[in-house]
Parts: sequence; structure tokens; C-alpha cells
Amino acid sequence: MTGQLRTTRSRAAAWVSLGSVAALLLTACGDDAPEEGAEPSPDQTADSAQDTETPEDETPDAETPDDEAADDEASEDETPDDGETSQDEGTADEDSESADPLDDAELPGEDTATFYSEDGAVAQVFGVEADDVLHIRQLPDPEAETLDNAAPTSELTLTGRERDVDSGIWAEVETDDGVGWVNTAYLAFFADEQDRTAEFSEVPPAEDAQTLAEGVAQRAVGEGEGSEHLEQMLVRPGEADGTGIWGIDVDGFRDDSVRGERWEVTIEQAEGGYEVTTVTSRTVCFRGAEDGLCL
Repeated sequence: MTGQLRTTRSRAAAWVSLGSVAALLLTACGDDAPEEGAEPSPDQTADSAQDTETPEDETPDAETPDDEAADDEASEDETPDDGETSQDEGTADEDSESADPLDDAELPGEDTATFYSEDGAVAQVFGVEADDVLHIRQLPDPEAETLDNAAPTSELTLTGRERDVDSGIWAEVETDDGVGWVNTAYLAFFADEQDRTAEFSEVPPAEDAQTLAEGVAQRAVGEGEGSEHLEQMLVRPGEADGTGIWGIDVDGFRDDSVRGERWEVTIEQAEGGYEVTTVTSRTVCFRGAEDGLCL
């Protein structure tokens, strides 16, 4: 009986030892893998959050860095803008804020009405040299942002608004993206075109096309008394080979309604260099034109 009891106790001890080993094995393998459906312990949740968190130095910055913003500001300041016409600035500012009409309270100067206050009327750019442009600005101010540029021989549609400021009279005009302002010193109205070719039929050929074209305009206005105050400028060059239409503006006529003239001289190559083939002129008016005459 005593021997049987000892045998039974030995077997029970063996089973206990085996159970302890199994428990130890399950504990070693199961700490990091909780049973399916079980809630993670607070320690496991914290460890998981630390493993997936983006390091602070790798977090992308949604805002523009200070040095990048400074570069953008510097690039805007580099754009030259020193007058109403500019040989350096040939294109409009692509970053202009708005080209919508501004309220009168937002505009400098005072509201006025001269010859450029008819909504929908068309005025021509005048007195701007061929290698220059006329600025169309956001405000009637020579220092305001440039919205667009007008070529020396282009025309502009008026909106009917004008402002009287220290730098002169400004008119609001239409642009591709809305409206802008130009100084009316560079606007005028043209009368009908006149064929003047017969008056220059005896002009001899010349070796230089530009000299020939400008000579025609100079001959037209004369060189006597009263012409010394006139300003003559090339507003349209011919083709690269010297042929084609050359445009010359003559400004400064001392007349109540006539401001000047625009001459267009067509030149072709000839045996002696270049020769004039056709000549036309248009009278340039201050207040407008009707039936081929200045008002």
C-alpha cells in the first residue's frame, strides 16, 4: 500500500512538472500576440503608437519655408518698372491679383470726364516707340502693378471711366482678363487713312530702308518754321530685310483738335537699295474723329 501511494504521488508530480513547462512555453510565446478579439493592454497600445509615429524631423512642413518666401519676394522686386513705357518690360505681370473694376473709393485722384469717357469707344496707342510698350496698370498710378502691355500700333477699348491724378489723366480700358488703366498722354483718335503716294513719286532710292522711311515723314511735315517742336518716332519697323511697312508717328502739332500724324511707308528692294512704293497717312486727333476729320 505504501509503495502504491508513492507511485501515484510520483506520477502526479510528473504531471505537475509537465504542466508547468507548458505554461512557461505558452507565456514565452504569447506575450506579444494577444488572443483574437482581445483588447490590447495599455502598454501594447503605447508601444504600437511609438512604433508608427513619424519622427519630428521627418514631418513635412505644409507652410512655405521662410527662405523660400524671401526668394519669391526678391524675384518680384527685381522686375523693373520705372515709367508708363518700358523697353525692359515686354509682358504682363503673371502674378497680378485682379483685373476686376475697382470702386471709385479705391482709386487715387478724382473722377473726371474728357475725351476718353465713352464706354465702348476705341482709341489708338500713339507716341510709343517701336521697341517699347504701353503699360496697362491696375490703378491710375505710374507705380501701380502692370496687368498687361499694349503694342505701339495697337488700339484699346475704353470703359468710360477716367481719373485725374498728379501724373495726368488716366483712362480705364479693357484687357483680356478684365480692365486696367493707361495714361491718356499715349492715347489718341485717328481719322481716315489717306493715300499720299503721288506726293513722293520722285523720292530717289536709298541704301538704308529706315532712313528712307523716316525721310518721307520728315519731308511731309517740312523743315521750316513751326516744325522744330515736332517729335518724330519710329513705331513700326519693316521686315528684317528692310522691306514692308514702316510706321512713323509725328507728334506735337499746335492745333486745337489735331495732335499729329501717323505715316506708313511701304518699301521694297530696288537696284539702288530700297525704294518707296506706297505712302499713307492718318491725322491724329485729340477729341475724336468723324467723317474723316478731327472733332
